[in-house]
This record gives sequence, structure tokens and C-alpha cells, in this order.
Amino acid sequence: MATTTISQRDLSALSAEDVAKLAARLELDDYSGAFEGLKDWHLLRALAFQ
Repeated sequence: MATTTISQRDLSALSAEDVAKLAARLELDDYSGAFEGLKDWHLLRALAFQ
């Protein structure tokens, strides 16, 4: 299992459009596997705590 690390710089590089796309993917919940959705959820959560 691979682990992805998101740095503070990576988070701050996301635009409002990127965040909107991320939220739309989560809303649609159209992932091929549960872990793909979980990865997006953790990214959005990291943005919220930024």
C-alpha cells in the first residue's frame, strides 16, 4: 500500500477551482474503489485545517 504525503506548500498551491473540483468528485461519489474517495476526503480535510 502506498502512502501519499501532502506538504503545506502543496495545499497552498491548490486554487479555489481545484477545491471545487475536489468537492464535486466527493459529492458524486463515483470512485472505482473506496480508498480513492478516502484520499480525496483526507485532502479536503487537510485543506480545512490549513
